[in-house]
Amino acid sequence: MADLGDLLAADGVTVCNSPSLEKRLTELRAMYEPYVATLSDLLLMDIPDWLPRPGTKDSWKTAAGTHTH
Repeated sequence: MADLGDLLAADGVTVCNSPSLEKRLTELRAMYEPYVATLSDLLLMDIPDWLPRPGTKDSWKTAAGTHTH
């Protein structure tokens, strides 16, 4: 969570650093992660990382036909 919080804070998002928040996020992840892992196995698809790799562009910035105004 610390890395994600640092990334969000760097983009100007106010992040709560409460121990109870960390516990709640862990509880929420436990509710959906088994289903995501099962779907990943059934569909033969890797689960993407939470954080982008350094130097990775957002897909909307690299998609063909994407225009900025």
